[in-house]
Amino acid sequence: TGAANELLDGYEEGIWTPTLTNGGTLTNVGSNYTKIGRLVHLTSYLQNITPTNNSSSLLIGGLPFTVWASGYTYSAGSFSYIGTSSGNVNKFGLLASTGNSYLYFHYIDGTGGSGVTNAQWISEMGSGTGIHLIFHAFYYTDS
Repeated sequence: TGAANELLDGYEEGIWTPTLTNGGTLTNVGSNYTKIGRLVHLTSYLQNITPTNNSSSLLIGGLPFTVWASGYTYSAGSFSYIGTSSGNVNKFGLLASTGNSYLYFHYIDGTGGSGVTNAQWISEMGSGTGIHLIFHAFYYTDS
């Protein structure tokens, strides 16, 4: 018993299937989530990331729950590992987009505008076989 904000109002865990929302392919080695109340924790291991070479934002879609849109929140993620033949992962941050079901990348120094495009990712990190990404992210949901 206790106040409403002291109660665990739900627990769920499962798998999710990441996609490249704005075109391209990837291999999902394994992606899991745990939802406790409104907090969602994701983990994912992706290989062979090959976005379509265009000016669309590089988005990882398929989140198991829509990101909370009711407040000002930019939930962050971090990389555990990036495998690439070239590139500097330290340039990028990972954010959940409020009110949407995707994650997006941004330049940490702010030079990339609102987010990293597919073409910028290819230019910075390469594409295809040998590109590996292991990450985790937290975000709130209304679900």
